[in-house]
Amino acid sequence: KSNTLDIELVIEDIKDTVPVCSSEQFEVDILEGTVDGSTVFALGSPTCNDADLSDTLTFTITGGTGASIFEFLNSGVNDGTIIVSTGGKNFLEYDLVLASYPPIWSLDIQIEDSVGMSTITKVLIYVQPVNEFTPVFTNVPASGYYATFINPLPEDTTVNTKIALVSALDSDYGNDGNLRFDITSLKDLSSGTPVLIVNTKFNIDPITGYIYLGSALDRETVQSYELEITVHDQAIMPIPTNQKVAIEQLRITVGDVNDQYPRCDPQVYHSSIDVSGAKDGNKIATLSCTDDDEVLTPNAILTYLISSGNTGDTFTVDKGGNMLLNSASLLNKDTIPYYELSIKVTDNGAIPLSTSAIVIIDIITTANKAPVFQDGNGIRRIEVLESIAVGSTISAVYSPFLADDVDENDPTKVLEYYIDSTVIGQRPPSSTASLATPIDPPFSIYCCPWSDVGNIKTAVVVTTAPLDAESVSRWDVTLKVVDPAPHSASDTLLLHIYVRDVNDNAPKCTATDANGRVIVDVSESATKDYIVANLKTFCKDADEGDTARLMFKIDAASDRDFFDLEESTGIVTLRQDLDYELREQHWLTVTVRDQRNLESRSDVYFKVIDENDNSPVFEPAETYVSVMENVAGTTTLKEIKWTDVDGTSPNNQVKTAIQGKLTPTPNPVNPFTVTLIGGDMVRIELVNVFDRETYPSFELEVLGVDLSTTLGVPGQLTGTATIHIVIQDVNDNPPVFTSNSLNTDVKECTPIGSVATKVTATDDDIGINAKITYGITSSTGPGPQSDFIFNTATGEFVTQVALDRENLSRQSYTFVIAATDGKYTNSQTLTITITDCNDNPPTFSVPLNTITLEITEIRPAPQTAMPLSLDYGQQGTDADEPGTVNTDFLFEIKAGVGKERFSIDSETGEITSLVKLDREEATEYTLLVEVKDKGVDPGQHTTSVTVHIDVVDENDNDPIFQNSKYEAVVKELSPVGTSIMTVLATDQDKDGNALVSYSIDTTREDGVVPNNVNMFSLSSVTGIILTNNVLDYEKKSKYTFYVKAEDSGAPSRHSFALLHIFVTDINDNDPVWINTQSANFYSLEFVYDLSDGTPVGKVEALDADSGLYGRVIYKMVSPTEKSNVFELDEVTGNIRLQVEKTLLPYQRYRLSIGAFDNAAPTRASECAIRIDTFVASQHLVRMTVASNEDDFINSANLNNFISHLTNIIQTQYPTGRAALSHYMRLDVSGRRRRSLLQRVSGISAYVYGVRNNEADTLSGIDNNKPLLTSREALKLFQQDPSGTPVSALQTPTLSNTPITKVEGYPVTLETTVPFLQTPGGIILMILVALALAALLALAAYGLYRLYMWLKGRPGKPAHALKPKPKPKPKPKPVNESKPEPVQSKPKPSGNGKKKFKKTIRKVMTMNKLASGKAIDPSTGKVYVYNKLTGTTRWLTTTEGKSISQLKPVDVKKIDDPNPLRVHD
Repeated sequence: KSNTLDIELVIEDIKDTVPVCSSEQFEVDILEGTVDGSTVFALGSPTCNDADLSDTLTFTITGGTGASIFEFLNSGVNDGTIIVSTGGKNFLEYDLVLASYPPIWSLDIQIEDSVGMSTITKVLIYVQPVNEFTPVFTNVPASGYYATFINPLPEDTTVNTKIALVSALDSDYGNDGNLRFDITSLKDLSSGTPVLIVNTKFNIDPITGYIYLGSALDRETVQSYELEITVHDQAIMPIPTNQKVAIEQLRITVGDVNDQYPRCDPQVYHSSIDVSGAKDGNKIATLSCTDDDEVLTPNAILTYLISSGNTGDTFTVDKGGNMLLNSASLLNKDTIPYYELSIKVTDNGAIPLSTSAIVIIDIITTANKAPVFQDGNGIRRIEVLESIAVGSTISAVYSPFLADDVDENDPTKVLEYYIDSTVIGQRPPSSTASLATPIDPPFSIYCCPWSDVGNIKTAVVVTTAPLDAESVSRWDVTLKVVDPAPHSASDTLLLHIYVRDVNDNAPKCTATDANGRVIVDVSESATKDYIVANLKTFCKDADEGDTARLMFKIDAASDRDFFDLEESTGIVTLRQDLDYELREQHWLTVTVRDQRNLESRSDVYFKVIDENDNSPVFEPAETYVSVMENVAGTTTLKEIKWTDVDGTSPNNQVKTAIQGKLTPTPNPVNPFTVTLIGGDMVRIELVNVFDRETYPSFELEVLGVDLSTTLGVPGQLTGTATIHIVIQDVNDNPPVFTSNSLNTDVKECTPIGSVATKVTATDDDIGINAKITYGITSSTGPGPQSDFIFNTATGEFVTQVALDRENLSRQSYTFVIAATDGKYTNSQTLTITITDCNDNPPTFSVPLNTITLEITEIRPAPQTAMPLSLDYGQQGTDADEPGTVNTDFLFEIKAGVGKERFSIDSETGEITSLVKLDREEATEYTLLVEVKDKGVDPGQHTTSVTVHIDVVDENDNDPIFQNSKYEAVVKELSPVGTSIMTVLATDQDKDGNALVSYSIDTTREDGVVPNNVNMFSLSSVTGIILTNNVLDYEKKSKYTFYVKAEDSGAPSRHSFALLHIFVTDINDNDPVWINTQSANFYSLEFVYDLSDGTPVGKVEALDADSGLYGRVIYKMVSPTEKSNVFELDEVTGNIRLQVEKTLLPYQRYRLSIGAFDNAAPTRASECAIRIDTFVASQHLVRMTVASNEDDFINSANLNNFISHLTNIIQTQYPTGRAALSHYMRLDVSGRRRRSLLQRVSGISAYVYGVRNNEADTLSGIDNNKPLLTSREALKLFQQDPSGTPVSALQTPTLSNTPITKVEGYPVTLETTVPFLQTPGGIILMILVALALAALLALAAYGLYRLYMWLKGRPGKPAHALKPKPKPKPKPKPVNESKPEPVQSKPKPSGNGKKKFKKTIRKVMTMNKLASGKAIDPSTGKVYVYNKLTGTTRWLTTTEGKSISQLKPVDVKKIDDPNPLRVHD
């Protein structure tokens, strides 16, 4: 056999383990500017903990550079949360700490448990910068925008030339201070309104800010640009929301260079001169020559020179290009019949450019008239396609044959036509040949025989060779017509023959290497959106015009993600930055197509040029080291490694490492050395140590330089490393007081417990070495030292007694104060002087007399009465310090009726009226003047004087209405012109000033805005007010406006009265039904087994008229046999079941009721009523409501109660509704019931539901009205069989009628009705009576037989056998079969004891009221009762008085207009 035993061992913990942290050293980052109280790091569990159970850890800062600026939350007890505690200093401002404090703080921390076991750890707190500063552009000229290095910028500047520099500074550190530049927009400023254009002209180096020319300039196209330059920090795209941006403008003016040749149009001029009328200076022709270079500059100023053909200097040309006759005497047609002059047109540029023009001058005489071409202007324009066939006619010319005498009209003479000259007038833009390049003319002229036009000869010009628009786009052909000898007179015609292009050439791209490829060099510094090539510079179409417009498309690419090609411009841009170190070459295969779908394909290679774009990088780039300020000898501080990721040498070679910027700069010796060791390492050493108080820290910049050992070489880059060197403190400085003499003033009113003054000493050391403790070494008075409490930690003197300057022995205090840091001590003397406060009131030695003054009424203000004078020195004293504000006075009017009408000079006491005074308003004024000193600390003190001012009378009165407000009454619909009332005003002035006229004021007065004042008129003389329009009581029953009374003075005076006109009602409105289910329709339901006289519903109508006109009575209209079971209360509208009438269940009844007003003739309206009956047990649900009766039947609460139930029903039946059948009070009956007023403990509400609203309208009066069964209702309202309401009924919205229980309709009701009065009791009584009657009958029969038997016996008289007659029963009181009123005493029970029990007392509602009336025998008062529920109530009149007996005349009075209310 065996057994088991469970043993539970409890191991009790002892404190035997040392606290442990997860690391010996923690590193934490904190943002600069972190405010005091902010959490830095949490050392609590699980970072540091103790394995012992429920042990308490205490965290203590024992040392470190940050010991004075950080602390533990809750003093470190059980909380290892480190928080900032700088005392408001800038220890955590990154931009300051680099110069004054170490940007890294160390904390030595001890963690100790409750038994003294401890461990230590270290926390290094790194201060990280915050992006605080917005970049700022520097070196911005006074004009407010940048300009180019050369301004204006010559238009022939080479592409990729540096043209400008923008610079900016950012005071942040690291990436927050690294800047990147971008060109965000480019505007053409040449036009009046700047226009945004696509930037293909300029590029910017995002790092250096240098701006380069991206494509060639042309001043003749755009004269000036404006670039919007942005700079943002972080050097990241896209710009994050925390980056900061600045914007500046660069304006570029394009300077002109002489790159435009002069142009003459036309280039050949024809003219003639008549010898007979020629004179020196005659103008023969004007050359039309221009130069597109900048106007009014030498580049566009032209000079003219006759270079050939000017025999004998016959002609000259002036500076305006006018051809002039220089020597008329030399003209001789027979010797020189014409001149052909060559004119050289030259501009005045530094390198002059020139062109030539031809002037042909025919010499004629009066008798020899030259033939003339019919083109009157001497020029004809002709267009021809380059595809025209050789030998085709391009033009026909003709000229009349003219002669100067009869002989010359010989018809046999023939005009001679020939081409005088053919020159190239214009080459297409794509042509590289000059105009002077020779080419054979492709034209000829042929003359025809006489035409039938008369003496007009024609000729035609035909092509003799193919035309080529790509070579020559315009030919200038000079035709000449000459008459026969001897005269040889002629005329010329210039033909401008424009050769129009046809698409006969495919685009071609010019290769730049032997393999037929287009090679483009691109610097790896090119960034996203940079234009790397314009393919139109390589790809051309020999055609001209729109047919030569090229389209470009990428067919293949090495990297499609790197390039974008603009289809129409051929511009190739970068989609991302290039990097030689990642890829050295990219290529595209491009298809070039013209507008006629002729195309070619070319390979374009982009060769990435390596740039020295990577600086040497040190690892780490930033580091912190520390050293004690008293260390001696050379010490190695740090060794760091460098790398350079450029792809080619020498870009990736570091030549030297040197010391860069050192902050601060020590004087006179540099304590550090920087040495390059091993090719890729740099060593930093300390060779001298400085005083930490002079140099608490250094920031040493180490520079790694590539390409050269000399700084400043172009393209050279440097890498930097920053070494933060912190000098650790030793205690080598004594405390020093902030001043040599410590003197301070303290006000005598300083409250007890206030800091009176504070002594402060500083110690150049930091941390614990700078912690100062103060002490008082001696006190020399005269004030006692005990008047102050001295705080040795803060140096504060706190008052502990009330100070009093007026006490001579306490006007000053002297102390000797010592300050020590634990090693060094210093002393200083402190003197505290008590200064005056205004703590004494002025006290006057004699009482002030009352002063009386006079001022005339209505005189212009201000009027001066007289000054008051209170001489402080003579009339009183003030214990405060003389000669101060505490003993100087101010005057002020403080009180008096009408004081607002006067002012007083606060310094002199001079009283002045502020308004015109009116003697009729006040004959005198009495003012209370306050005299106050000027003290402000702690307050002022005052005294007073009384001043009487008498007002001298003048005439100054307004007309005054008899009443300021009038009221009048007028019937609505009164005829226009009906007199309403009369207003009257009087004026205390006389004569014309008292003559008053009246008017209705149409302006706003006292907040009353006239409304419909045109409804009335006012007689200006009599003041009678008449109706001006027909009034309507129902639209507006009251009118309010002002009437004005104005006298006849000059200027006039006036006043106003407010008028209220009330419009009374007449009977002009019909009654309107309210509270209906729909228009003029009521739908009602109730249980069928009502007692007669019970109200079943109520109708109600309102009449918009007032008084008797608006009082409504109700009458049955068109009664039917079925509706006669109901009666109607004419006053209240209550509908009752008639006495001795019964209803059947589930029946439908219809009523028609009229509402009539009390006017004669009467006005009426009619409504329809539907009444449905039902069985209570089948449809009612009982809800127990924890509310008193008044709260339950409150209209808002009851409506909310029904509405809430309806909402629940509509979740199942969307158009259903809920209704209240009746309710009962839960009462306490018994000994304590002394009146009908009982203490209510709750309400039982009996409710039911209707499934839909189809029978709730007049149109649906015959529709079925389905009621919810009790079971269906319980499913909606009951949560469980115990009666718990569903959650939707347990809601705060029912807080005034909270439902505590939901249950079915009870089969029997617990009431106080005696059983014998119930239907069952009555039946039982009838059965018992029948049984008793049968027994009595048997007994009588037995007695009769006995009597007969005895009668036959001898010796007994017959009368002895007669039974005694039974006494007659006493008549029952009139109310014996009815429930007693509540106040009647309870009847004793069968055992003689009185019983008290909680009963349900039923209260009648719309559907349940009373079964009959009875008289209480003890009081004689009348009450009503309900047989079913056993409830009773007193009957009252409409005034609330009790009815002591029932009379026929009282029937209407006892009807309750609100059947929901029980009058207790």
